[in-house]
Amino acid sequence: MHIDTGALPAYARGCAVLGSGGGGPVTIARAAALQALDDHGPVRVVQPADLDPDLLVMPVGTAGSSAVMSERVGGTDEPLYLRQKIEELYGTPVAALMASEIGGANGCLAVAWAARLGLPLVDADGMGRAFPRMDQTVMQLRGISPTPAVVCDGRGRTVVIDHVSGRWLERLVRAALEPFGGQVATSEYVLRGHQVASSTALGSVTRALRLGTALPAPLISGKVAETGSILVEGLGPDLGRLVRVEAGTEFLAVMEDGAPLAAVPDVIAMLDSRTGEAVDTEHVRYGLRVSIVRVPCDPVWHTPEGLRLAGPEAFGLFALPAPATSSAPPGGPPPAAASALREDPPARDPVPAAAAGDVVKAGVDVGPTNTDAALLGHADAILSTVKVASVPGDPVASVTAALGRLGAPPLAQVAVGLRGAASAVDDRRGLYKVAVLRIGGHEAQAVRPLFGWPEDLLRAVCAGTAIVDGGGGLDREDWTPLDTVAVARFAAGVAGRAQAVAITGLFSPLDAEQELEAADIVRAELGELPVALSADLGSLGLIERENATVLDAALSGFATDVAARLAAALSPVTAVHVTRGDGTLMSLEHLARHPGLSLGSGPASMLRGAGVLTGLEDAVVADVGARRVRVGALAGGFPEEAPGGARIGGVPVGLRIPELIRVPRPFEPAELAEAVDRMQPGADRLPLVVVGGGERAVPGGLHPAHGTAAGAIGAATSPVGGQYERVVRLPDRSDLPAALEAVIEEARASAVRAGADPRHVRILEAADTPLAYLPGPFVRLRARAAGPPAQL
Repeated sequence: MHIDTGALPAYARGCAVLGSGGGGPVTIARAAALQALDDHGPVRVVQPADLDPDLLVMPVGTAGSSAVMSERVGGTDEPLYLRQKIEELYGTPVAALMASEIGGANGCLAVAWAARLGLPLVDADGMGRAFPRMDQTVMQLRGISPTPAVVCDGRGRTVVIDHVSGRWLERLVRAALEPFGGQVATSEYVLRGHQVASSTALGSVTRALRLGTALPAPLISGKVAETGSILVEGLGPDLGRLVRVEAGTEFLAVMEDGAPLAAVPDVIAMLDSRTGEAVDTEHVRYGLRVSIVRVPCDPVWHTPEGLRLAGPEAFGLFALPAPATSSAPPGGPPPAAASALREDPPARDPVPAAAAGDVVKAGVDVGPTNTDAALLGHADAILSTVKVASVPGDPVASVTAALGRLGAPPLAQVAVGLRGAASAVDDRRGLYKVAVLRIGGHEAQAVRPLFGWPEDLLRAVCAGTAIVDGGGGLDREDWTPLDTVAVARFAAGVAGRAQAVAITGLFSPLDAEQELEAADIVRAELGELPVALSADLGSLGLIERENATVLDAALSGFATDVAARLAAALSPVTAVHVTRGDGTLMSLEHLARHPGLSLGSGPASMLRGAGVLTGLEDAVVADVGARRVRVGALAGGFPEEAPGGARIGGVPVGLRIPELIRVPRPFEPAELAEAVDRMQPGADRLPLVVVGGGERAVPGGLHPAHGTAAGAIGAATSPVGGQYERVVRLPDRSDLPAALEAVIEEARASAVRAGADPRHVRILEAADTPLAYLPGPFVRLRARAAGPPAQL
């Protein structure tokens, strides 16, 4: 049996199921495995009986923070360093690899590393699933020594741990994470070939492949009704049932009427009913339609020794309390589904009337078919709205046509919602050829730049890629000097082909110095062509941030042209701003520098406008168009963002874009009801606001006046925004206020650079989140700011 690029998707899905809600996200590991298989060919899967009894089987995996793994995607040499040190310590060749745990990311990484080393992968692993501790292995139960164990990183820095127990190994590896920058590659519980059959969870690779294509019947299918203590209420055949899911870093138990339906050490997986993908514990949210399945664990875990090491009591589940009682009447629909499209009170228009002489600003929303425009007076009073046919392929002509139809006098401010950037990416037209430079060296090579992009988009955009030495980590001491010679060589090599350059540095959201240095070198070689820097666009998550930066650079020609033409078309005394995907505005100068920020801005303006028209800061919004209904949510007056980013043009991007559920027209009422319910933040239901040209097709909810122009009104009434995020080390929590204040000031400055009036910028959000699985006191700090547009 072999694992090749065709089998990998099913295998990765199976690994995610066996992660039991933990084990680390498989996204990066799956991409690394796909690249390794593409580069080196299929991996042979062998049975224990096929192994030389005296040669070594090396269990492999990683340990650390998922946030760090999303940034430091890994190198190609970690398995080589592990193998060399293990062979040196044991004095015996390594004949095969084995996943330390099949569940989650490590199951996929074992395939990637086997491919790179040209070694077979054993159809077994150390756990049969994912567990949070390194000592929770079958090898531990069978008396296999955990040491000598090896810990290393992509630079070859290596630590050997010996003469300790499994629990001590866990403590020492966790302690090593801080000096190693939050992530390490590991090998422990090394086996001889003759030990594998009796000391591992057998058949786990085959099992992951099977689970990736067919799953057991679910314990329950329904929707997440509460997330603090996870409650799932049944739908369809399970209507009237209610279960509670106990969770830590993994799902631990499923309870119904006080009795367990499933409990650790068995695998409990929660699957998104729409996509079929496994849901991890960090992404459980209200309204999500799920199926919960139980996958039996390896029988060894149900022995007394196995239960002591990894049973319910090992996770603090000494007594499992009964679940809460469902509020749904027996045999009747759950309250959320029954009332998702309930009749709300008649809409009121909270906007005051105004006289024509009070006109101060206008908003324009350029759509693919129609362009809406609105005139607003003082206190955002709506004077009039119009709808005109959009000029195909010419957003500026569409803006001037709509404003001409309004008959507007000279305006102090015009805000424009542009969907042309997203259309350019989707249609693969008008995009610049981009040279893509990644600063990260050995620790950022497991997934190449643009790997996995759709072929047609790759052809339209790519002018060459390179990875050069440099980049950083959580601490300044972990930074590598930038290879300036390699940067200059790359720039010279793309001369004459590249129309723009995208530069992404490892951990650049913490410190953009190397990106700025590389940009200066590129400009010295190529002249003043557009250079996009990832630190200006996104947060931790290297692949998503890099993708966003490449699209930002590719759109620079489109944005420069639109910005210049808008400035020329409108009055020189008019301050012109364009919408962003997070529901704020930016100046034309900021658009020209960062066109990628306009992606997702159409839905964001629509959501903002629905809130303004109803006076609501929190609501679910349905935008009814000719071909589909887009359902999103407002939280605190701004769009609810897509968790984990979104996809633009078929690639994942780390941009702040509204989360949307799209329902094609014509639709069944139940389809829309489910979409509305899934966007609810919790059991306390929010009102439904219905806007858009086809809003009459939805009888329920609030239908505000001027709802057909919600996008234009949202653009006109949005503030100019900015954000800042960084990860800091805080040995003393008393230093937190000062550190957070510094981030807040950077967010304020970001808003001012985008065009906000510095006198009136306010903070929308300031938060601190500790990074999990790191022994050091590392905290992610984030702030968002906004203010009214600065006037000319």
